[in-house]
Amino acid sequence: SGLAIFSALVGGYLGRGGFEAHVVAMAPMIGAATIALHAEVGAAFVTSTTTPHYVWGLREICAVARSMCDAVAELHGTRQRLARFWLHEVSRVYSDRLATESDAAHFADIARRVTRAHFEELDQTELLRAPLLYGRLPPLPVRGELARSAACSMVSTELRRTATRRRAKGADSLAAYVELRDTCRTRDRLEAWLRAVHPRPT
Repeated sequence: SGLAIFSALVGGYLGRGGFEAHVVAMAPMIGAATIALHAEVGAAFVTSTTTPHYVWGLREICAVARSMCDAVAELHGTRQRLARFWLHEVSRVYSDRLATESDAAHFADIARRVTRAHFEELDQTELLRAPLLYGRLPPLPVRGELARSAACSMVSTELRRTATRRRAKGADSLAAYVELRDTCRTRDRLEAWLRAVHPRPT
């Protein structure tokens, strides 16, 4: 079945990625939540003359499974964090294709309902906390120690440690998603990074 395939793919990745067994065991739960949400989205958002792109199929379920394989144990290694990462990824796969604000709000209601139903043992306040924002931080600049130092300051201690581990394994050190909890602070850090990479002439 689709659930079995999804669970095998995601569970296999989590198991190889250093996640603890109780987190790996979430794979069937995540699969069931994805399929339930997919069914509700298909029923709620149908094709019309203004929304011909509202076509939902295996492509979207595969996209969610592929996105879950971007999870990193150091960043998403608890059940709470992995469920929140899943919520972000399904929002990107489905909500980003919706045409109106009202449709996006309706999707948010569906996502909250499915999340509560399938992850009921988790802290719902933390799981559904806004903003729900993840990003891939840019690679560190290599021009000069001062530039590297300024750029490094924008990366959290946790992410720097993860980058070191991933670099040692030959992986793209900053390819992992990190949750951006403070949007103002993230903006300030990105501006600092840009100043480091493109210093103003003196």
